[in-house]
Amino acid sequence: MNMIRANAEIEKIKPTEKIQKFNLEKGLYLKVTPRGTKVFRIQLSRSNIKPFKVLITLGRYLYINIKETRSVSESYQSKKRAQKHQLAA
Repeated sequence: MNMIRANAEIEKIKPTEKIQKFNLEKGLYLKVTPRGTKVFRIQLSRSNIKPFKVLITLGRYLYINIKETRSVSESYQSKKRAQKHQLAA
């Protein structure tokens, strides 16, 4: 996955024949479909008791930008850390 840092970089991305994923930070990425749709997604996982992965779609690019996406991602990550600490207690 390629690393994206700014909205201007997202605007330059052109669709290809295959789905592309561009990493923003741990668990947060931009998915670009062959039709050109750009969607922000978070992948959360849990490895204790029952391992699983959850994909959360935050929204399409232009309706939500990188700054807002990172804020929402941090919120999900902090909730995940809080739940982990509650389980450990």
